Amino acid sequence: MNASTSLLVPVENLTSSVEPEMQARVFALMSSVGTAMVPLGLMIAGPISDHFSIQSWFLMGGLICILMAIVAMSIPAVINLENKKEEPNKAATNIVFELN
Repeated sequence: MNASTSLLVPVENLTSSVEPEMQARVFALMSSVGTAMVPLGLMIAGPISDHFSIQSWFLMGGLICILMAIVAMSIPAVINLENKKEEPNKAATNIVFELN
């Protein structure tokens, strides 16, 4: 994985929530998306930093990251991301045993 993807994606959560036979595909996709964002980011950052300044670009980027963290922590699905959920097969087995 490239550095930007590995810093932004909590890999331990992905490995526990993605089926082992699909992990390589998921990590490849995450790496590709992270790598594809670099040219897009440079296309946006160049004109903004030329018009204002590098300092204002870093300040704006930092404020956006803080805002995204605050918003993410207000989403229940993100807050409960690490809670283990019962596997569907086990849930179905429990229902069958309870019916008997």
